[in-house]
Amino acid sequence: MCLAAAASRALKSVLQDALLSDGCGPRTRQPHSPTHALSCSDKLHSLNLLAHMAPLALALLTPLVLLLERGAPMAALELARSSPSFPLVLALNCCAAAGVNLSNFLVTRATSALTLQVLGKAKSVVAVAASLLLFRNPVSALGLAGYGVCLLGVAAYSRAKSASRHALAPALADGEAGTPLRVHVHRG
Repeated sequence: MCLAAAASRALKSVLQDALLSDGCGPRTRQPHSPTHALSCSDKLHSLNLLAHMAPLALALLTPLVLLLERGAPMAALELARSSPSFPLVLALNCCAAAGVNLSNFLVTRATSALTLQVLGKAKSVVAVAASLLLFRNPVSALGLAGYGVCLLGVAAYSRAKSASRHALAPALADGEAGTPLRVHVHRG
């Protein structure tokens, strides 16, 4: 189940990357990229992608909630009746979720799906470290080793990204990679 969840999340990120990133901006795609077939005008803005994904997520997740969490809708209605602030808190939670999704789309558009996944793993390590320091939550030796491997992976990705950026810089300055140079020939 965990592998299916990880694979589904990775697929979602790659599809977002394909729909959001354009070959016209600062993050130019190479011709062998699977997203190269989409032109600049085919790409979506982050808000448009959010508007397309939200109804689909509602349609897919509502039946699952009704099936897997049978008492949750009735409990929510009871909470709404007993606590007048519950609908406001629920609305604020929905707004926060939309904000998180929008920020994920913006990060994906500015960087890549892989970078977003690496940032997510680094965020998880920071959250666990804060939990250890603030709440003294127990973590097994295997868990600590896993977080150590995660940090090594983040460091390796950061180093590889930095090295590729430095290697690509001279080629971009000469016009050998990225956006092709336009040559205007005047006949006359």
